[in-house]
Amino acid sequence: MLVLVKEKQSSEVQFMYYDSLNLNIFGLYDEDEIETFVEKRNQEKIKNGNNPFTPFLRRIFAQWIKDINSILRILYRV
Repeated sequence: MLVLVKEKQSSEVQFMYYDSLNLNIFGLYDEDEIETFVEKRNQEKIKNGNNPFTPFLRRIFAQWIKDINSILRILYRV
């Protein structure tokens, strides 16, 4: 779900993207930010008793974040 919020007195539009996991990943562009986010999510999985991400799943998750942000930037320009 893509949510756009604009206050009447402001010219700035805030973007929030939530997937089925309720993760707001919009605005994560920097490789370090993405890696930090993936690691934080991995630690949450482990804390909840789930298996950690495999190296492959870490790469896929990071690429998914990049792809979603690219698509959302295109939609923003439209």
